[in-house]
Amino acid sequence: MAPLTPKDANAPPTRHDSALQASSKGKKRSHAEVESAGPTSTSPTPNQAKKSKKEELEEKEKSLDVSDIHLDGEDSESVPIYDTCQDIRNKINAELRKGTTQAELARQFSSMYPDARPVQGTQIKTFLGRKGPYGGAESVVYYGAYVFFEKLRLKQGKPESKKRLEVVAAHPGGMSRRDITRRGIWCRTGDRPYLDSVGKIHVQRR
Repeated sequence: MAPLTPKDANAPPTRHDSALQASSKGKKRSHAEVESAGPTSTSPTPNQAKKSKKEELEEKEKSLDVSDIHLDGEDSESVPIYDTCQDIRNKINAELRKGTTQAELARQFSSMYPDARPVQGTQIKTFLGRKGPYGGAESVVYYGAYVFFEKLRLKQGKPESKKRLEVVAAHPGGMSRRDITRRGIWCRTGDRPYLDSVGKIHVQRR
């Protein structure tokens, strides 16, 4: 019996936001810019006004609110999962880079359970420290995070990614919520079993 060894997954690329440059004095403006600014107006437009801390928090809460989205199986905690644990880690890290805190994510993940199961920031940290397609599958974070991000995808109108479609093809009934790397697999002496990026078991023959 040989242990399963997941292959490392690549982290997602860091997002780079471009900076807006203000027009210099005397620079020619487009017709659209002239209409937007008005004939002689020099005061800042409403869009240029700096948002208050309260407004920023309200905007963040609104962007993360997925309460109007419902998934089949949600009421019985049986939504099929079509993201690997590594995919979920990538999504959590991407959200953290946007300024969302672990505490905010913990509240969202908790609300995805029918019984509002408690999710702690420390559990998210532990989950992020695992590796591979099944690393952390038994964590309360995995299921709650998947349901949240799937609802967020639907809210934002984003299509299914190529990776998600690959997971659907490999696991039509959804990913296991048990870490299968904790058990061995029977194979011939010298053979090496391993997991691919979507959690399928392969055996490399000697």
